[in-house]
Amino acid sequence: MNFKNITLLLVFLIIISVALALQTTLLYALFGKYKPHLLLIIIVYLAIHRPIFEGGLLALYCGYLLEFYSGSPQGLFMFSSIVTFFLIKIISQAFYIPGRLIDVLLVLLGSLCFSITALSCFFIFSQASVDYTTFLSRNFVSALLNGA
Repeated sequence: MNFKNITLLLVFLIIISVALALQTTLLYALFGKYKPHLLLIIIVYLAIHRPIFEGGLLALYCGYLLEFYSGSPQGLFMFSSIVTFFLIKIISQAFYIPGRLIDVLLVLLGSLCFSITALSCFFIFSQASVDYTTFLSRNFVSALLNGA
């Protein structure tokens, strides 16, 4: 790796850390339960614009930070982040046409994929009951907010 790549990687690490701080403090106070998921938007950006190895590691880092600050079961958000990254990466490699509308649709798809993956893993590995109607309605509104 040359100096430019290392600098860019450090910039991404700082952006991810600042986005997590904003997402867990300021945006929660402003929007309440319907807030934009900044790390998910970063994961979709990484899937579209970064190489697979670098983007995958940064998506894994996003998932790790989400787990660290949320207290969720170990591996839940890391798995959801990686699955979302690879799904968007495959779709963007096969069908991507540069434009804002496609980016918005990919963020919407990534948000739904992240939510469904997290819910599925939680349902499989947890004994708790899940209210699907509330979960899907909240996540659909959040997905629309992420895409906006």
